Amino acid sequence: MRTMSASVLLLLLVLPGCTSLTATFLADDSDIYPYCGSYGDVQIMDEALDGEFGGPRGVLAFTYGLIDLPLSLAMDTVLLPYTIPVWAMSP
Repeated sequence: MRTMSASVLLLLLVLPGCTSLTATFLADDSDIYPYCGSYGDVQIMDEALDGEFGGPRGVLAFTYGLIDLPLSLAMDTVLLPYTIPVWAMSP
């Protein structure tokens, strides 16, 4: 039980702002722009509402986007000193 609690705690510490980190550091420089992680969360929620995920996966996707959006907004704000120059210099 203790191992499971530690795993859940680790996930809660790692997942916040996950879309921001993924969109900023795993994308090509041409795909990086200010608040790209927050925009990704909005896209996930929009696709979930459009039924593109289907069934319970859509509910989970929407819930993930809803929970991650304020965290991504905070992380995107912290990452602005990095994303603005990369975005401004991209072709």
